[in-house]
Amino acid sequence: MRHGRLKLCSKSLIFEPKEWTYPLLKLHFKDCTAIAIVDSKTNEDPNDVIKIAIKQYTEMLEDNVLAPYKFKYEQKEVYFKFDFAVAEDCLHKMHQLQRASMLHPLEHNSMVATISHSLYMRMAFDPVMMEDFTEKIILELQAEKITPLVRHQGKLALTPTTLYFQPFNNIDTHYLKNSEETETDENLTVQGQGYIVNAFNTSNQILSIFAEWLKMCVFYPILTDTTLGPQAYQLLALEIRIDGFGRSLADRSKNDLTQYPVFPWIISDYKSDELNLDNADIYRDLSKPIGALNPDRLDKLKERYEEMCDPKFLYGSHYSAPGLVLFYLVRKYPQYMLCLQNGRFDHPDRMFNSVYDVYNNCLKNMSDFKELVPEFYDIEGKVHNVALPPWANSPEDFVRKLRSALESEYVSRHLHQWIDLIFGYKQRGEEAVRANNVFHHVCYEGSIDLECIEDMNERHAFEVQIMEFGQVPKQLFTRPHVRRITHEIPNSLTVKDTESNPRVLELVNTIQLHREEVMCVILEGDRIISVGKDGTLKVYSRSQKKQIRSVSLCGTPLSSCVMISENTVAVGSWDNEIYLYDVEYGRIIESFRAHDDSVSCLTWLKEERVLISGGWDCVVRAWRGAVPALRGLTAELDHDAKVTALTTRLATRIKYNGMYFRFDSITREKLGPLLDKCKLCTFNI
Repeated sequence: MRHGRLKLCSKSLIFEPKEWTYPLLKLHFKDCTAIAIVDSKTNEDPNDVIKIAIKQYTEMLEDNVLAPYKFKYEQKEVYFKFDFAVAEDCLHKMHQLQRASMLHPLEHNSMVATISHSLYMRMAFDPVMMEDFTEKIILELQAEKITPLVRHQGKLALTPTTLYFQPFNNIDTHYLKNSEETETDENLTVQGQGYIVNAFNTSNQILSIFAEWLKMCVFYPILTDTTLGPQAYQLLALEIRIDGFGRSLADRSKNDLTQYPVFPWIISDYKSDELNLDNADIYRDLSKPIGALNPDRLDKLKERYEEMCDPKFLYGSHYSAPGLVLFYLVRKYPQYMLCLQNGRFDHPDRMFNSVYDVYNNCLKNMSDFKELVPEFYDIEGKVHNVALPPWANSPEDFVRKLRSALESEYVSRHLHQWIDLIFGYKQRGEEAVRANNVFHHVCYEGSIDLECIEDMNERHAFEVQIMEFGQVPKQLFTRPHVRRITHEIPNSLTVKDTESNPRVLELVNTIQLHREEVMCVILEGDRIISVGKDGTLKVYSRSQKKQIRSVSLCGTPLSSCVMISENTVAVGSWDNEIYLYDVEYGRIIESFRAHDDSVSCLTWLKEERVLISGGWDCVVRAWRGAVPALRGLTAELDHDAKVTALTTRLATRIKYNGMYFRFDSITREKLGPLLDKCKLCTFNI
């Protein structure tokens, strides 16, 4: 007799013994010839024992060794005695699933879904498993826990301190908590909505909710409940972010092999002995999809494309699919490959054995267009037991050089073009056709409405194709993506007035103070003063080498700043106000409404003691008065478009919408005609 747990799955029974030396036993319902409760004559307690007669079965993980499954083609009778469950209840479910296993795959899936749904709808969240019995459940939702190859239905419950997920099956019960004690990386999909909750318990403590509906339903109750503690409000510190490759916002996750994160091939040279990252010839052309890098192959694909009927496609396979992901990661996740391949590994010749061979195949094979996975650029994800390029001394060195290439100047200048292909405006439509970036129409989100397909066989075929063929990420951008801004000057910039008087600019320090984009920076003696879109003003001391002032002036971005006295700075804001701030004493002196729309720019005329402001209300205004009471409006100049910049140097130039005017500061009259907007001019005030 062996003790263990019996798992009732949709297609089989799995017995998991406590002793790891014994193999797991898998009994497929379709191979069962009889499932019945043992006759009372042969058993003292017939309600606790079920006998299963089967013609073949599978053994897995014998001695806890991960290896191909052993298929036993022999008759066998297995008895299960239940310690806690009632055999009669289990027998009823087994008979239902056994009948379903005899049906066509589509009908089988439909019947299993009906059985699960019937049981699932009667399920309620069990508070017994909560960490604290005094916790109050704020919201309860139906959800799915997404893991590679398997989705677990369950209940999602939100309390003031904890986010719980309780699966429908009782295989595991745990919670997701926003604390340093737990280490979770889970994906939850709210049933009926298709939204993904990513709970990453990393150093950033991020809980990302990607749906306005979900944010309102889950977190609005917290905002309106004043009894909640600080942990609940910590959950509200959400950062809906897109990382370097748009993984989270594009619904890509390492927990879902059908939508695994996509990384590009960066290097194209896998034969040289040395790798010079400053040589542009070693890099792959990031403006083209992997299938368009070989012109000869592309011509053949386009010839086939022209002969097709609508909907046409260039590439008959995808750059990311479960099989392709596991092709790279079979050594890291062999259990997933065994599950996907029905208990067997692929043929050795088709395994991932050489980096050069894989890249070469991606260039020449008519059906191989796969990109890479993040593990190639992960310092912890070493590429073992694979033939590496000559320029890589070890798996660690290989990953390190790929990471350096990813951060190189060449990739920084061109990576946005690859993002346009995968996540951006070249992903679909006419731009995709022009970029030779057209995949099978089933791969695109929203291309097929499964609810409108009445033929069950056709619907099942589409579902299988969507899950196994590969899915194009959610389109994030409909305009060209901006190029990455590098924060380092690679070489000195030299401007020569004469041969003997060169002026050299060198990067001497990088100061990171703001959470968002910096809008304006000024240097006043020893102090560096800056404002940003995060609504804060920062003061940095160069001598002390630290931040000495930080103040949040308003809830909107700050656009500009200028010193109007030794210790007073004027700040323009998108809330239409100008703020006067005393840097020495660290306080706001006063603020006043300067424009009918956002204040976009400021400049200070020191000799005249006049502050000039420009705004999105198409007006330039001049303010005169004794500091700090700077409220006297002395001039107002109207324009036909938003004012975007002001500057002074003996004269003041006013630019708005690419056009220039000049004004007399005494008569306040416009001087001269409107000049060509493409020419840079100066204007007197």
